[in-house]
Amino acid sequence: MTSEVRHSADLILFDSSIVGGSGKVANPEDLAACVGCAGTTDFLIAGGLNPENVRYALPFGPWGVDVQSGVEFPVGSHQKSAARIRAFVDSVRGGAGRS
Repeated sequence: MTSEVRHSADLILFDSSIVGGSGKVANPEDLAACVGCAGTTDFLIAGGLNPENVRYALPFGPWGVDVQSGVEFPVGSHQKSAARIRAFVDSVRGGAGRS
């Protein structure tokens, strides 16, 4: 990511390259490299996040996290589950995010 791109963005979204609601978060080494390129620009982490794994994204210090299929029940139904949304938010609030 070039300095020019970084300085023209208010926020950067890092998404997993794994397609289709896999529940697999981006490779930690790849994510660390991306986060390093963000410099001082705030960023979001998306892709494969769910209540059970979002805690692994938080130590990277995102401004926020994104979830879509990770809170569906039944899985693949495109129906959001209130219980899974609550669990996701609880996991984020209980995690080691930005200080």
